[in-house]
Amino acid sequence: MAEFARDHANYYADLAGSARRRGALEELVELIGADRIVYGSDSPLFGFAYQTGRVLGAGLAETDKHLILRGNAERLFGGDGS
Repeated sequence: MAEFARDHANYYADLAGSARRRGALEELVELIGADRIVYGSDSPLFGFAYQTGRVLGAGLAETDKHLILRGNAERLFGGDGS
């Protein structure tokens, strides 16, 4: 999926269904950019806290974390977050 996303600029990745090894999110951000990754919990398979913690605990800039958790969805789907 990561290589496909790298090669297709209009493809976005989400976190749903991913139980990857430590550091995988950082690698994905490096490969395609945080502006093309959106939060997805895949609840009830993975809990909200688990998926949110993956982002908050990642070695990413705060701006990248904000994009993944909220900013990209607002940009893609519209709305002001309220």
